[in-house]
Amino acid sequence: MALTGFSCVAVVNYVVDPYRFFNSTDRPGINEYRQKFFYGQHVSKPYALRKLAPEAVILGVSRAGSSMATDHPGWNGAPVYNYSIAGSTAYLIWRNYQHAKASGELKQALLMLDFYMFNIHREQRPTAGVIPTYEERLAVTPEFKKNSGYPVRLFKDTLTSLISFEMLHESWNTVLAQSRIARKEIPKSTLTPTGFWITDPKPKAPQRAAFRQIEQQYMTFTWFPRPDQKFALHRADESSNLVYLQRILADAYSEGIEIKLGFMPFHARLAESMRAVDLWDDFEQWKKEVVQLVEKEAAKAGQSPFPLWDFSGYNSITTEPVPAKKDKTSRMRWHLDTSHVSRATGDLIQTVLLGVDGERVHDFGQKVDSRTIDAHLKRSRIDRKRYAKSFPKDLQEVREKAEKTSAWRK
Repeated sequence: MALTGFSCVAVVNYVVDPYRFFNSTDRPGINEYRQKFFYGQHVSKPYALRKLAPEAVILGVSRAGSSMATDHPGWNGAPVYNYSIAGSTAYLIWRNYQHAKASGELKQALLMLDFYMFNIHREQRPTAGVIPTYEERLAVTPEFKKNSGYPVRLFKDTLTSLISFEMLHESWNTVLAQSRIARKEIPKSTLTPTGFWITDPKPKAPQRAAFRQIEQQYMTFTWFPRPDQKFALHRADESSNLVYLQRILADAYSEGIEIKLGFMPFHARLAESMRAVDLWDDFEQWKKEVVQLVEKEAAKAGQSPFPLWDFSGYNSITTEPVPAKKDKTSRMRWHLDTSHVSRATGDLIQTVLLGVDGERVHDFGQKVDSRTIDAHLKRSRIDRKRYAKSFPKDLQEVREKAEKTSAWRK
């Protein structure tokens, strides 16, 4: 009797597969949209990548995960996996690069960089949720040695994903969510077999409300995480988390893996949030240090620097007008919220990075190096003045939010 019960649980969990652990077939009305994947991405993505053994990967945080689709025509059908995981630190990006390299014949990586992951006050090896066991799911250790614990962790995760009643609960919620999505009560959200997130803004709700909520999140937890509630790029000894980027670059130069780097875009309101909490100078300094690091590692390897593109700042995409406070139906083309751009924007980014024909926006994406970075940052400051003059109400909202959250930063 017990065996029959566990068998039924296993069948349901395998068919519904809420975390896409087994890459089960999408079935309309059952699991076409897997709302719970976000909470299981640290479990499912390492295994999915290893099964695919891709030639190319997209590395980054949620901004890249929800905007950069692997079916972009620039890939010409090559096996690509979007190995972007929400909230990744610089250390975890390094570890994800190692895993991708060890799991197949890695030839190329798009490395999408975000400012907050380099904060020295952000725990680089998080201890919350399922993340403590995350590295057990990676093919190699930080020393690039074979991970002997991988088979045990795979067995445990497979067993949990099949017969745990917790997973059965997630499967049931996934099935129930399909009808709620159809009624537009909750947003569409799912994970494709190649790691791309499909997600839409919350239906029947003002998009501006999501902007305000996430701006508050950045002004507190994201930029100033517990327990220190501070931001800094360097420690007292001048060391920084750029060391993890340095390791990726050095290995890629050595192994002949092509890296294309980009500073991910976000809406100008979030850029203004950064200014309002006194982080803009750090943001510009970080960009300069990345430029220097890319060229320094190239010089060591006796090679040309990997291309580095800046998509952030103030341009035609990032200054897209936000729907009014009471507007519950309008949806932006280029943005999901203040932090995350849409697939349309991700397609623009990939067209530039992959150097292929396709839609482009004249002022979106600037290639930067040590000769051009200062002038580029100066132009961005000029563009910012134009944005501030055109959207005074947005700036006022951001400043008010910064004032309300100032106690956190003190």
